[in-house]
Amino acid sequence: MSLNIKTWNRASNNLGKELEFLIPIIQGLGKLDVHLSKRYPQKEKLDKLKNNVFLSYLWILGAYEVVRTIHEKSKRKGLLVQRQASIQRLKKNFAKLRIPLAKMEYVGKEGSDLIPLPMIIDDVIGWKIKNEMITREEMSFCLFEFLLSLEIDNRCPSCGSYDTDIFGILEKREGYLRCLTCKDRHNIPFKNTRK
Repeated sequence: MSLNIKTWNRASNNLGKELEFLIPIIQGLGKLDVHLSKRYPQKEKLDKLKNNVFLSYLWILGAYEVVRTIHEKSKRKGLLVQRQASIQRLKKNFAKLRIPLAKMEYVGKEGSDLIPLPMIIDDVIGWKIKNEMITREEMSFCLFEFLLSLEIDNRCPSCGSYDTDIFGILEKREGYLRCLTCKDRHNIPFKNTRK
């Protein structure tokens, strides 16, 4: 499944006035995401995918900086207060890949000789980090779903907590909200964003 430029543009506009300086950067990442998600005919595939490994590397570094900036600015200026737990989780997910790629060492393992290995599996570019394969595409969906979730009131109807995760936005017409405080799960109506 791939996203299109229109859905990236829509999602980027959810940041609000205080973070609007990030909108063109996110839209640029969205255009690059669409380019990197293209599937190629067999005879062109290997050359195109080799070229896309470096672009995917740059996409991860750029997306991490967007997430880090959202985290810092929202914390410092009291923005997106209800989303702090989600922003923190998003940043942590990106750090699992960004730190090894940027520093050529694993998180918390200074001086390690192990470096992340780029891999291409089923036309998807990713990196093997320890025993886990993390793809640029799954990180793209994480960022996109976070941005899209800003359209939704993420307060738990049962306990009122904002410490929630939103799932299923891309896969279904209805997603669901899972509260991390009371562990309740609530269906949320949401317009399908797929092509």
